[in-house]
Amino acid sequence: MYDIYHMIDINSTRESLFRAVSSPEEFDRWWTKKSSGDPVPGGSYNFWFSPVYDWYGKVIDIDPPVLIEYLITEADVDWTNTRLLFRIESFGASTCLHFYHLDWKSRNEHFGRTSYCWALYLNGLKKYLEKGITIAYEQRGAS
Repeated sequence: MYDIYHMIDINSTRESLFRAVSSPEEFDRWWTKKSSGDPVPGGSYNFWFSPVYDWYGKVIDIDPPVLIEYLITEADVDWTNTRLLFRIESFGASTCLHFYHLDWKSRNEHFGRTSYCWALYLNGLKKYLEKGITIAYEQRGAS
C-alpha cells in the first residue's frame, strides 16, 4: 500500500481547523463543491464534486479537535477503500495539520496527480482559515 502525506502550518486555532476538515459547509469552502455529512463515529459523508465525482465516505475515527479519519467507501477505483486522516497539533500560537491519504493500491499516475492536488487544496484551506479567502470551486485546481 502507498500513502500520501502533507504537513502544513496554519495560523488558526485547533477548533477552527478541525471544523474546516469535518464540517460539510466548511469542506465546500476549500475542497468539495457540495458535501454533506455528520462528524460523529460512523457518520456518513457525501463528497460531491460533480455528477461524475459523487463520492461517499464514513467517519472511522474522531477525536475533536485533534483528529478525524474517513474511509472512502464509494469513489473511483483508486480512491475507494482509501482513508483520509487529518491530525491537528498545536505548538503555542502555531497549529500544524498532518494530512494523510492512506492505502493506495498502487503508486500510479493518479496517485501523483492526487498528491499534487492535495497540496493545492491544503494551500486553499490555509488561505481560507488565515485570510478568509474562498477560491471558486472551478479555480481550485489552478491556485
